[in-house]
Amino acid sequence: MVMRKLCFLLVLAGWQFLALLHAQQTFIHHFGGELDEYATAVIQCSDGGYLLAGPTNSYGSGSSDIWVMKLDPDGQQLWRKLFGGRGTDLPHDLIETTEGEYVLAGYTQNSRGEKNALVFKIDHEGRMLWHHTFGGEDQDEARSIIQTRDGGFAVCGNTRSFAAAEIDIWVLRLDSEGEKIWENTVRSQSEEMGRSIVQTQDGGFVIAGYRDMSDKAAGEDKNADMILVKLNARGKGVWRKKLYGDVGNEVAEAIVETPEGDLVVAGWTQNPATRSMDGMLLKVNHRGNAIWKRTYGRSGRDLLYDLTPTADGGYALIGETADAQGIPSDLWLLRVDEDGRSLWERRLGDTQEEVGFSIDQAFDGGFVLGGLTKSFSEGGRDMWIVKTNLRGDTEPILPLIAQNIEDNSSSRNWDATLPGAGFKPNLYVLAVGVSRYNDPNVNLTFAHTDAEAVADRFKELEGTIYSEVKVKKILNEDATLVNLKMGISWLEREATQHDVILMFISSHGALDHKGNLYILPTDFNSYNLFATALNIRDLTEGVNGVPCKKLIFLDACHSGQSAYNLLDFASVKAANVNKIVEEVLGVEPGLTVMTSSSGREYSYENPKWGHGAFTKAILEGLDGQADLDLDEV
Repeated sequence: MVMRKLCFLLVLAGWQFLALLHAQQTFIHHFGGELDEYATAVIQCSDGGYLLAGPTNSYGSGSSDIWVMKLDPDGQQLWRKLFGGRGTDLPHDLIETTEGEYVLAGYTQNSRGEKNALVFKIDHEGRMLWHHTFGGEDQDEARSIIQTRDGGFAVCGNTRSFAAAEIDIWVLRLDSEGEKIWENTVRSQSEEMGRSIVQTQDGGFVIAGYRDMSDKAAGEDKNADMILVKLNARGKGVWRKKLYGDVGNEVAEAIVETPEGDLVVAGWTQNPATRSMDGMLLKVNHRGNAIWKRTYGRSGRDLLYDLTPTADGGYALIGETADAQGIPSDLWLLRVDEDGRSLWERRLGDTQEEVGFSIDQAFDGGFVLGGLTKSFSEGGRDMWIVKTNLRGDTEPILPLIAQNIEDNSSSRNWDATLPGAGFKPNLYVLAVGVSRYNDPNVNLTFAHTDAEAVADRFKELEGTIYSEVKVKKILNEDATLVNLKMGISWLEREATQHDVILMFISSHGALDHKGNLYILPTDFNSYNLFATALNIRDLTEGVNGVPCKKLIFLDACHSGQSAYNLLDFASVKAANVNKIVEEVLGVEPGLTVMTSSSGREYSYENPKWGHGAFTKAILEGLDGQADLDLDEV
């Protein structure tokens, strides 16, 4: 009874994070000095905090320096860093790597006006790890950066140094240390500029941007056309598409790939007759052929600069909106479904200028927005970061309290709990159960039924706690080392930062002579665990690239069924499993591991239960049977 109660308490501890899905915290902060600052990029980090970056004219050693700030989950400043020389330095984009570090891309300009693309990496406390510049003797800049599947990076931007015309799209492929692997100038007879890059499922890249058809020498102002350029994995051109460029101006600002391999592009369009601007979202297939197009806005100025996929398959977009040309804009937040149909929109601002440049969906389903504010600034324009709930609201919006860079005590945040909030994550379940081994002397009885039962029970939560529950079972003879690694790859490929990963593993476990903990697949060889078994660190590092919540049930301490002396291969039972697990948790954020036993305990199977003790406790806990004293606790 004590074991059952303890196991269910562990289950409850693992589910504490679900409460966060219903706690919709909101805050509004601005940062700045007497001159201009603004946030060009903002993300929520895997540790729950936020990172934002932009240029500052109030602080630093040059005319403009790069300002990077880390905030905690409540929006309070943790640290700030300035990067730059005596000239102009500006960041356009930032990402978090799979290692939990940060890479920024932009440009650095010297006193002679020569501008080079700049890419640099910092650690979780803002310390510089490496930096590189790229370009020639003219104007070159990086606009967008992504981490590639091999751990390197791809950058798109613009170059004048290597252009065939005045300016061309420029793509850089870098390794994990920022060293150049290849570059490609996408040459054209007209001026073309790249704004955003995405790696496609075939390993290639698509760049979104626009083509300027104006003849500046003749003083002729023609239209800008939205374009997409597809490159293969080696940077060679595959196709180029002009999208909706017959009348007016169309500019692409951001691009994402859908799970089906289609592409969704956000930007804006301008009517040549009225000069009014509308936000635009369009979807094309993997060949760049149009699927649908949507426009949003009124009669004034409505522009979209960034988008993020949402957990329900739709999109959230950010930009600026004004009722007429020539009047100050408000930050514009727009929410659409998977077909681009508008669900709701929000305008944030006051009497002066507010603009949104960057958006990310937070782990709780809300949104974090980065941009600028003049209405609430300390002098010129200030960096503005807004955390909304899933409906795009901040409560209350006013009064806004400034947070100057030299005074961290004056910011305010608000908590808003929304009962019945509509956001639900997806749950990805990998259930592994090995009762039958190639060597029958080590067979178990209920490991495979344990895995099946747990997977089926969590599948029943679809539509309740979770939007969807997707299950992969790997049982008995199918549980080879190769298939286990393919299952882990499935989790990494399918789950997003807004989802939840659950792994249930019931099998034998073993330690090698170095103290490494292994999960034993059906085809393991006890004389070569390194080559034939799954190291526990491979299990966790395989999903390290997915910054979501991860829960692992590890039942690898079985006893009593082996004809071997337990110390021959299942020496994990005599080891301090807790210490090994703690080492794994120390380097993997967002991970919870629950073991069936600790220290020198064993996990038992019993024919009367039809399950192992660990699984029996989990199933009873999920069915409410752990509330033995009926106090609902």
